[in-house]
Amino acid sequence: MFTKWFGGMMHELGHGLNLPHSHQTNTENNDLDKGMNLMFGGNWTLGINPTFINRAGCAILNNCQVFADAPGVTYYNGYKSGLTKLHAEYDNGDLVVSGKFYSDKTVTDINIYQDPYATPSEGYYKVAWSVSPLSNTSLRMPVSELATKTGPYNLQVELVLANGETTFNYYPFSYDNSIPAINIDFDDNAVCDALPAGWHFTNVGTGTTPGVVCYTDSTRNYWIKCYGSGVSDPNDDLPFVYTMLSGDCRIIARVKDITSDWNTFGGLMMRNTLAGNSSFISVNALDTRGVFHTYRIVTGGNTGYQLVSALALPMWLKLERVGNVITSYYSADSVNWSAYHSSTVSFNSTVYVGLVASGSGATTDIDMVSVSSSLCSCNTR
Repeated sequence: MFTKWFGGMMHELGHGLNLPHSHQTNTENNDLDKGMNLMFGGNWTLGINPTFINRAGCAILNNCQVFADAPGVTYYNGYKSGLTKLHAEYDNGDLVVSGKFYSDKTVTDINIYQDPYATPSEGYYKVAWSVSPLSNTSLRMPVSELATKTGPYNLQVELVLANGETTFNYYPFSYDNSIPAINIDFDDNAVCDALPAGWHFTNVGTGTTPGVVCYTDSTRNYWIKCYGSGVSDPNDDLPFVYTMLSGDCRIIARVKDITSDWNTFGGLMMRNTLAGNSSFISVNALDTRGVFHTYRIVTGGNTGYQLVSALALPMWLKLERVGNVITSYYSADSVNWSAYHSSTVSFNSTVYVGLVASGSGATTDIDMVSVSSSLCSCNTR
């Protein structure tokens, strides 16, 4: 009974010091000096059988304000950090992951987890690895270290920051007969084609790190990454790929994916101007939750939003302007549409219409874009 209560207290203290649940590897589990990870089932073994904190947990504790000794560091003061490149492949019994990141805070460690669920779970069974952020290195994770080698998984990447915070991204994949079926390969520095005629790119707002867009003409795909705060009061800070339309108009596109970080989103937007505090209407895919409509009805006003409507990716979105009324729609197949929300807003006759990503580190892939206007004949791009 003492072990249960004492171990449970230490497990919960770990949560209080920012430790997530995670599972030991098979090698650690069989090591008499390690055994059970405290943040898995260590609350039942501490004091009886070998129990330890894995390297991923130690990396987080090393930057916890309770233990860290870093003169001049301000803790938990926010960050602009994320992945700019990630590649994963199966090689000779190992799942191999490599990549690059950007950060305005020092990154001390990179934690990578394999979680045996299609989407992030409570984490008890996610097996953890951890490495130092060295240049041009990759992490090899032997499949033999996993207890479960079949079915859905998600790969989680966590940057551990010197200010005590961590980032989080996840990527679904699966195991089939002990072999990972995984296709993760993106690079901010990929070769990009020129935007279609009549389309432009800007970063709305005055953020210190502007967003980026990469257009691939062969697939008509727009890859957009936000480094700023996104939609926010009093001024937005986000990347915007746009064209200009006059009169009654609409835009339709398919959102293929969006970063899973909480409250990141990507989709369609109509703006009155390119100023950060401009009025706007926007309909988007919101992290893993579904369709999200947000708006600023008057210039300099507060942003508002509608409750999320559940819909899986990829999803089709549409914004349609008729007079001063702008209505958002969503669809799973681009054939059967559901009206989401209508707003009355006093836009200029000519408005900025296009694609956005919102939230620090947010990335989205959008394709099958088409626009039309009562005053022009517009191409599908």
